[in-house]
Amino acid sequence: ICSIDTVGAFLHPEYPATLKPLYIILPASVAKACNLDPKTTYRVKKYIYGLPDAGRAYYIEYRDHLIASGYKMTASDPCLFVRLVPEQGIRTYVWIHVDDTIVASTHEAELDYLKQNLQTKFKITSHDFTKHLGINIDHLESGAIKLRQRKLLGALFNEYPPTGQKVNQPQRPMRTNANSVNDQDQEPCEQREYLHLLGMLNYIAHSRPDISTALSYAATKNTKPTKGDFKELLLVVDYLWQTKEKGLILHPAQEQNAPLHLICHVDASYLAHPDAKSHTGYCLSFGRFGSFYSKSSKQKLIATSSTHAEIRALYTLVLDIIFIVHLCEEVGRPINLPAIIFEDNQPVIDLAKALSGKVTRSKHFLMLIEFIRKQVLEG
Repeated sequence: ICSIDTVGAFLHPEYPATLKPLYIILPASVAKACNLDPKTTYRVKKYIYGLPDAGRAYYIEYRDHLIASGYKMTASDPCLFVRLVPEQGIRTYVWIHVDDTIVASTHEAELDYLKQNLQTKFKITSHDFTKHLGINIDHLESGAIKLRQRKLLGALFNEYPPTGQKVNQPQRPMRTNANSVNDQDQEPCEQREYLHLLGMLNYIAHSRPDISTALSYAATKNTKPTKGDFKELLLVVDYLWQTKEKGLILHPAQEQNAPLHLICHVDASYLAHPDAKSHTGYCLSFGRFGSFYSKSSKQKLIATSSTHAEIRALYTLVLDIIFIVHLCEEVGRPINLPAIIFEDNQPVIDLAKALSGKVTRSKHFLMLIEFIRKQVLEG
């Protein structure tokens, strides 16, 4: 596995002659460096950084080159490409994010094959896969990998120094007693500052999904945040400071090339928000440990019962399971079906098996139940 960067990525594609001509006057410093006249107007012949469609133009050129080199774009993700040679046991995955590329393969020679193909059209550099998009990848002795964001955490603690207050795992707003809220906490805070801190924490949640629920609740306050809401966000900073060595650990399969086992946990919190809406939470993992995807979000519609809320959460999870199953089939790593879902609501489990006599009380979300039952029957 390795990462590849394209040097001057957006400068590669030609600016299409079919578009309206684009003219620029060079800044004096640029004109001097290029030994050109700063008073002359120049026509742009290739894409430059700053044009709104430069990123897409680069992607199309990069995509077409990969396809011409024998890689197939997956239907599940237009930024994920695969090269499969089953008779030789070769599987190669190429995933691009803007101008950064991650390559993983079963064979070292496949990495060289890709680099040679890319070098015929682009200028590239390659690196060991130890960091990507600000996320550090630590390889543990057990074969697992640990994802952490040391640099962003350092920036967070520098900007918002921890208070040292002891905080247990933040799962929802800390101020549950309305009588304990003082008048100062009700005063509005600077929205830009609130969104800035929330944005930093949301990105850290990529490697720390244990703060996702707290951030999901905090996001419901982003239009008119108060000083009390901002204090609650700072509690998440304190929690991260106390647990800064933790990270997201992904475990390898017990057997090489063995079919994957998808295990999911789902739950819903009924009437969890002041506007009477409920809350959804779930996570997916291959095997028993190492959640590779998790979600915590406010439900969009008002549920009329705890069962209704749980069915909505389960429906959202099933949609993601279908996506993961199709994606794994495309990349040559099929999943052993059925996927296992842990659900703690007995009426939901009963409805997934048979409607029985509960159908009269479930008419308003019958379509969700039928969709889930169909997926259960199909395995």
